Amino acid sequence: MGIVIMGGTGTGKSTLAKILSVRTGYKLYEIGYIVKSSYFKIMINEALKIYKNKGKAMESIRKTYKENSKDYFTNKRLKYVNYMVKKNGNDYFITKLLKEHLNENIIIVGARTFDEVNAINKYMKDPFLLGLVCREDKLTKRFVKREDKYMSSNNAEKIFEKRRWTEKKWGVEDVLDKCDMVIETDDKKPSEISNIVLNEYMEFLSNKKRRLGELKNERKRIIY
Repeated sequence: MGIVIMGGTGTGKSTLAKILSVRTGYKLYEIGYIVKSSYFKIMINEALKIYKNKGKAMESIRKTYKENSKDYFTNKRLKYVNYMVKKNGNDYFITKLLKEHLNENIIIVGARTFDEVNAINKYMKDPFLLGLVCREDKLTKRFVKREDKYMSSNNAEKIFEKRRWTEKKWGVEDVLDKCDMVIETDDKKPSEISNIVLNEYMEFLSNKKRRLGELKNERKRIIY
């Protein structure tokens, strides 16, 4: 059981998820983090083939990070993601996550495709699908501000444009049609959004429980 937060880069998914995790007690998992940790394991294994020592392998990775831009590693990771998705399907990473946390109350951030939504409905009990949207100009400003310490504004805008193109190709906006609720985050504070979401989520669970009770009563009437 849990909440799945979807939407494009900069819509406020991670910020909202952290608040909801604290308020519900549900564990938080970001698909992006799962991807990064999976790719980091690949990097370590590749370095170990060369250095045969974990300490030296880690030192080599840190040195490579210092000598290259963040964009360099982002592109390499995207190639890895594209390869894994092409090989195993669009739902590879989220299915891996869901199978590892069956029957837990969790919050997931980052589902983007219909295949991932199908996997959620298959492996998660009573998922509440939440979509976040925001004006394109605000999304750009948020991304540039977030990446300010890593790169120039001009480079950040170029990366954002490329990322948004990729997201739209994946169907990030289209899949929001499957959501139980969609919220515009343009001019709302995260705390305000969390209040709205939790109210709707409690109503969602209440309706599920009520329908389950009705089904049980129907079964009893049939039996008796």
